[in-house]
Amino acid sequence: MSLGDFANTIVIFKEYEDNEFKSFSSHCNNETKNNNSGWSASRFDYATEYEEQVLLGKLRERGLCWNSETKNWISLEDELRRGRSIYP
Repeated sequence: MSLGDFANTIVIFKEYEDNEFKSFSSHCNNETKNNNSGWSASRFDYATEYEEQVLLGKLRERGLCWNSETKNWISLEDELRRGRSIYP
């Protein structure tokens, strides 16, 4: 979930970029593929459990899921072909 000018922006938090926790970088975002740094922390809020489940559901509909170990999107079809479980 986001606030202000970023009302439709979704990011996956990576780390804070400063000691004052004012800016952060992300693993990915839905606005641009090239810029994952310099996000203003005051403009964003953490997703609720419901919002997180909605996002994951939308990803599944597109045949994708988030790999929390590698911090990348993965294709559900590819994982099944490799014989890997797609559920925790």
